[in-house]
Amino acid sequence: MRFIDGLPSDGDAIAYPVPLALHKSKSGGDDTIAYNFASDKSELPDGTQPKQMREGYVFPDGHHVEPACNLRMKTAIDPKTGHAAEAQLFGYESLARGQTFIAWVEADDTARGTC
Repeated sequence: MRFIDGLPSDGDAIAYPVPLALHKSKSGGDDTIAYNFASDKSELPDGTQPKQMREGYVFPDGHHVEPACNLRMKTAIDPKTGHAAEAQLFGYESLARGQTFIAWVEADDTARGTC
C-alpha cells in the first residue's frame, strides 16, 4: 500500500504545491493571487515588486492557499520527580478541522487482503 500526499481542495478543484516560478506582490495587497513568471510576463499588474512564493499550494485559477495548522507544545515529565524533564520540550502539529483534502491510496495488483 502507498498513501499519496493529500492535496487541498475547494470541492471543485485541487491545489498543487507551489512551483518556484510563482510570485506574489511583496507589498501585500491581494496576496492570494499567484503570478507565473515562467511566462513572458515579468512584472505584476499593479507595478509592485514581486516576491517568490515558497510555501503552500496553488489552484489552477492562480489562488494561493496554505493549510491551517495547530501547534501544541508539551514537555516530558520525569517519572522520578513528577516534574518537567530537563530539555524535553516537544510539539505536536496537526491540521485544523474544517479543511478538505484529496488523497490517493495505491496498491499493486498482487496485493491481497487477509480480511
